[in-house]
Amino acid sequence: MLHGDFGRSFQWNEPVSKLIAARLPLTIVISLFTLIFTYVVAIPIGIYSATRQYSIGDYIFTVVGFAGLATPNFLLALVLCSFFINILVLAPGVFSRLIIN
Repeated sequence: MLHGDFGRSFQWNEPVSKLIAARLPLTIVISLFTLIFTYVVAIPIGIYSATRQYSIGDYIFTVVGFAGLATPNFLLALVLCSFFINILVLAPGVFSRLIIN
């Protein structure tokens, strides 16, 4: 493993390093967009809450923020997948097809 040889995948019978290399660019892009989205949303909310302290908007953002921190990530992921599949009528498995292909 220290030499970069992770072995072969049992499922696809290919080198694991090749499978990781195929999925790494999409993972990095998703991570960067998530980071940018977080800052684009968080900084204006923080400025609003700091300038309008104890207002109804400040309380709403605080409650939503605490609810977001208290929600486990896997639960949020399941809810979002269910939303995209049922509400937006995406076919089941569309997320795995995007990653594999």
